Amino acid sequence: MKLKHNKKRNTAFLYEVLVRHLTKSIVDRDRGKKQKIIEIIKEHFHLKTLLREDLEIYKTILSEGVCDYHTAEKIIFETKRVVSKIDKEKLFNEQSALINIINRTLSKDAYSIFVPNYKSLASVQQIFSDQVPIKTRMLLETKMVQRLAGKRNEAKDKMSTVDNIVYKTFVKKFNKQYGEVMLDEQKKLLGKYINSFANNGLELKLYLNEEVTRLRELVESALKKEEVILQEELTNKIKEVVEVIDEFKEREVDQYMVEKVLKIQSLVREI
Repeated sequence: MKLKHNKKRNTAFLYEVLVRHLTKSIVDRDRGKKQKIIEIIKEHFHLKTLLREDLEIYKTILSEGVCDYHTAEKIIFETKRVVSKIDKEKLFNEQSALINIINRTLSKDAYSIFVPNYKSLASVQQIFSDQVPIKTRMLLETKMVQRLAGKRNEAKDKMSTVDNIVYKTFVKKFNKQYGEVMLDEQKKLLGKYINSFANNGLELKLYLNEEVTRLRELVESALKKEEVILQEELTNKIKEVVEVIDEFKEREVDQYMVEKVLKIQSLVREI
């Protein structure tokens, strides 16, 4: 009998729901809603909460190509040990408090928002569940070990680590294509992007939410300029940029998205 995944008791799913709605509120320019979601994330996922500890476990398991096969097995074993020691009742209560505030602040339908890695999040939850048959857990565990031990940079836009060499290469590539001098806002974005690999990426996501809002407002204001209105081709191009920005709410924050924002930052400075 196949057990139904209880997504509301999946800490990583709850976190993704908040991040997705946060991005949507930025695109919709709903500043009140944006601020409420930021406050929820800060309150319920700070370093001293079990929700944060549980979230970090999910992030560790769902990493790709970060080590060899033997180390991957040890990581799975160690995370299972850590999970076994978590105060289940306290974690349940923290989840309940978070679910309650999501229901009140967003709505009970908030959980229906699209989360791209939903299946992977569900698989991790099943690995740690005693209610899931042993064979199923072992098969899922094997898949996760293979994921952790996969080849680095095997697929496009899949990055497991970023060091100084990669950073310099990335900056050099950008400068070659879009100019030799980077803007202050571009340097800031790149800095947060690189640092995101050493933390949970929340700071990068919050910064992007703010920056995307700023860029969208500037691009829209450009459409009202007389010199733009008189040039149909330029108007259409700028409208295409607005569409690209609006698509960000459906994307996971990755290298592709960062590159797009860097380009838009250059464009905005020009217009």
